[in-house]
Amino acid sequence: VHPTITQSGGTVSVTFNAPTAGTYIISIKFDSQSLVGKPAPSPTTTVHYDFRTIGVPGSTSGLDLIKK
Repeated sequence: VHPTITQSGGTVSVTFNAPTAGTYIISIKFDSQSLVGKPAPSPTTTVHYDFRTIGVPGSTSGLDLIKK
């Protein structure tokens, strides 16, 4: 399976053509270290991210990045 990963604004999409019907598990790792040296969020010091799978009810999960 060869995924295509695209980003538009604050949305990251992963698409692929499954070779056969079945259940596929996708793992995506985001690294907060890539934010080191970037400007702090304004006006607050917290940025919230939500993650969800379209078509899967109840799949939304989120996290807060808080400036140290």
